Formats: sequence, structure tokens, C-alpha cells
Amino acid sequence: MAKQLTLYTAKVCPYAHRVEIALQEAGVPFIRFEINLQNKPEWYASKANPASKVPAITYGGPAVDPSDPSPESEKIAESLVLLEFVADISGKLLPADPVGRARVRFFIDAVSNQFLPAMWGTVLRGEPIENVFNALDKLQALLPAEGFAIGNEFTIADASVAPFLARLEVILKMGFGSFKDGTGKNVYETLQSDPKFARYRKYYSDLTARESFKKTWDEEEVCPYAQRVEIALQEAGIDFTRFEIDLQNKPHWYATLVNPASKVPAVAYGGPCVDPSQPSPESEKIVESLVLLEFIADISCKLLPADPVLRARVRLFINAVSGSFDPALWASVLRGEPVANILSAVEKIQALLPSDGFAVGPEFTIADAALAPFLARLEIILKNDFGAFEEGTGKEAYELLESNPKYARYRQYSCDIKARDSFEKTFPEEAVVTRLAERHAERKAQVAKPKCPFL
Repeated sequence: MAKQLTLYTAKVCPYAHRVEIALQEAGVPFIRFEINLQNKPEWYASKANPASKVPAITYGGPAVDPSDPSPESEKIAESLVLLEFVADISGKLLPADPVGRARVRFFIDAVSNQFLPAMWGTVLRGEPIENVFNALDKLQALLPAEGFAIGNEFTIADASVAPFLARLEVILKMGFGSFKDGTGKNVYETLQSDPKFARYRKYYSDLTARESFKKTWDEEEVCPYAQRVEIALQEAGIDFTRFEIDLQNKPHWYATLVNPASKVPAVAYGGPCVDPSQPSPESEKIVESLVLLEFIADISCKLLPADPVLRARVRLFINAVSGSFDPALWASVLRGEPVANILSAVEKIQALLPSDGFAVGPEFTIADAALAPFLARLEIILKNDFGAFEEGTGKEAYELLESNPKYARYRQYSCDIKARDSFEKTFPEEAVVTRLAERHAERKAQVAKPKCPFL
């Protein structure tokens, strides 16, 4: 009988993601226990991992409640140690041939000492983007003509890099980084189209097509723009079919049949009722979050006031969100611009609010849907100092927003937004907010030392 194995992990952590992929690939039965890295259980350090990090496992001993690990179980930590351990107990994910095993470890060394330092250096410190290209080029050079890191079989080498390649794609595509505006998207487009990176693209596609990857990664939870539209649909009471797009392994039909830009959110409206994976050419395809907010208001006759003046105020508020608040938030979080800029943006938003109620009055409108996902993320980011800004300034800003009478109206508005059923149904905090926030913290920790303590 197999020994019990409990994995202590966190969705937001790419190092823990490595181990989940390996366990899935090896077919090792395990209990998954999510650790909230913002509020770790008191028992975790003393009973599971003295370093208080994830991933960690308990192995053997009696089957017990994962929140009360047995002292009889072995406690093992560190992601690369755990990859080797999974291979050892399963007899899988490492070749039998010593040369093949050496090649696996050589590939992992390249990931740890070349690719990750280049990636984090660019994303967190604004080092030249060419470093990412060079690192990917070197990684690509290690790959065989086809298959995975060292051949036809998936190994722990592939598990070691997959979580980071996935996060790199998101970072570049969405512009999350300390590099100049537009640089990330330009790099993303180059990686997607330049023949030089054809082997990388095929390798990445093969990795993300694995069931082990699909079961352990859900990028959509990262996107606040898609959440805007889900909130509006919930508020308007519109019946809709929700179809989740795996943004790391998009269906081949999505760009041609739904959104040529291959992004979410998008809707298919009208036409016959069909399988969502086979959109009808008779349906209208509509994209872009702010366009969709207006569309939902139009088809529902809700979420926009009848009064033209109030409708103009709704759009002015949305303009302030898109033109002032969002840029200030991401500039501070990703490029390290002063947190004072966020406070200034909050003041501008607050100045637009009426004395009570929502963005333009007592009724919830698309203006509120436009801002809600970002307010929620701002709170988590500041409270936990998750950003490229000066250490401690995020927490100071959070405390100001929570206590200074100057921001009383903002606090009430934020509270009212988060109390809406539409928000609660579309914002699972651990899965959505902590994923981006804690990931950013882990990246920051990665580049703070020559050798990452997680490796």
C-alpha cells in the first residue's frame, strides 16, 4: 500500500506548481492542502516546514487531518528536491540511463541559473529585455528537435520550467513588468511569430497541452478585465453560458471563430444555441471589456441611467478609471513608481463619487463594474506590500486608506462594492487576488539573493 503523501502548496507559487505537475504526471496519489501565504496557519512552520514556505510534503506516517501533521511522517521541502523525490518514489520522470538523468539535471541547472535570473531581472528590475530573449535562446538550444526537454518522455526537467514559462507569457502579454510600456507585448508578439523561436513555441505548446498542466494552472483567474464583464452580467440578471478559455493552451478555433485578437473577455450573441466550443457563424462576436459593459447595459436596459447627463457621468467615471486609476496602480506595482501616485488616483476617483451610493448615485452601474476588480486587487497589493515600490510604502498607503478621514468616502464605496453578490460570485480571493499578488512577491524574493531559497 502506498504511503500517504500530503502536499502543502499555493496556487500562486510557481515553485509549488512544479511539484503538483510532477505528482500528476507520476500518478502518485496525494492530498493537496492549500496554504494561504498571506495568512499562514500557526502550526505550519512547527509541524510541516520550519522555513514556512511552500512547497512542502509530509510522507508516510498515519493518515491524519492535513492541518495537524503527524510527527511520524517525514517532512520534505524545496521544489527541486521534491521533484527528484517524486521521481524516486514513482520510478517515473527520470530516465533509467545515467546519461539521460545527467541531461535532465543539466537542463534544470540551466533553468535555475540562466533562465530564471534573466526573467526576474527583466520583470522586477527592468534589466534589458534582450536578456530574456538570450535566455530563451539558450534554453531552446538545449531542446531536441522534437518532444520534451531531453526527448520523447516528459521528465522533471519539464516540470521545473513549465510554471515559469506560463507566467512569463502572462507577464509579457499583459505588460506586467518593470520594463517600458509596450515592451512586454512586443516581446510576446516576437516570441509568437519570429521563426527563430519556432522550437520554443512548439515546446511550450506541448507542455501546456499536458493534462498535468491543465489541472494545475488557470490563467483566467488573473484577468480583472474579464471579471468586469462577469460582474455586469450578474448585475443585469442576464442568462449566459460561461465558457472558460485556457489562455495557455487556447483552442485552435478561438481566434478564428470568436476573437481574432485571441483574448478574453469575448461574447457570442444571438444565433442558434450551439456547443460553446463550436460557435455559430450566425452569432455576433463582441470583445473588449469596456465595449462589453456598454453592450450588456444596452441589451438589459440596466446598469446605465436613462438620464443623458448621468450616462455621461458614468462614462466620465470609466474614463477616470482607465486613464488615471489603472495606469497609476500598475506603474507603482510593476515599475516601482511612487505609491503616492496611487493615493492621488484614489483621491481623483473619490472626488467623482456622490456623497453616498455608487459611482453616480444609488444604483450600481457599469462604472462600478469597471472599477471593482481593480479596487479589490489594490487592497491586497498594498496591504501586503506586493509591488516594485519602496518596501513598506504599500503598507503605509493601505493604512492611510483604511484610517485617514480623508479617504472615508472611498472606504465606504469600496465596502459597498465588495458586498454586492455579483462581486462575491466572481472574486474568489485566494484564487484571483493572491495569485498575482503573491506571485509578484515570490519574484521579488527570487532576485533579492544570488541563489533563490526556493530552488
